[in-house]
Amino acid sequence: MSPASLPPPAVIAAATALLDQAIGGRAGTLAATFAETTLVIGSAQTEASVDRAACETDGVPVIRRGSGGGAVLCDPGLLEVDVALPPGHALLDADVTESYRFLGQAWVDGLAALGLEGRLVTVAEARALPDERRAAARVACYAGLSPYEVVDPDGRKLVGLCQRRRRSAALFQCSLACGLEPAAITRYVRVDAVQLAATRAVDRSPDDVWAALEPLLGV
Repeated sequence: MSPASLPPPAVIAAATALLDQAIGGRAGTLAATFAETTLVIGSAQTEASVDRAACETDGVPVIRRGSGGGAVLCDPGLLEVDVALPPGHALLDADVTESYRFLGQAWVDGLAALGLEGRLVTVAEARALPDERRAAARVACYAGLSPYEVVDPDGRKLVGLCQRRRRSAALFQCSLACGLEPAAITRYVRVDAVQLAATRAVDRSPDDVWAALEPLLGV
């Protein structure tokens, strides 16, 4: 099945519903694209980091998600994949960091099936990130690196990951740019563009990526 093309508020609402479902004991997945280009900011992101004037000039709405981290520019070519796991699920690790490993590996394998080489970010690599990139990641998600995200052989970030935990259930949210380059976000948030140099979009469609990824999730 192809990813659903949804209005931006519907993508956010669907993610929340998926987490509620997991709290109730059922695992689930969502694959979606945004029907219009939207700036999605983190739950605790400051208004001062957003260039509202640029967003208004370009007709780019700004909405806030329930998970933390920096903003993501979600155009119709960006694939969002959400995975919700209930308490006690075999894939849900109590260690918040290690819980990303299965998901990152599924992305690596799915992209490999499409001829795209990637690797997991190690814990040590993420911890060694310079302060400048850490600060930039609080404004633009793709500027940073977290354990078990996916980068290409040159170290350019492909897949971003974040998660929410509530009542021992978890919602993992992933994004892969198949349209606009992640660095395009520098028009809409106040971030040093240099910190987004190590990112890239892929030349595959959201449909093709989801078809390769879905069978590997094991949810």
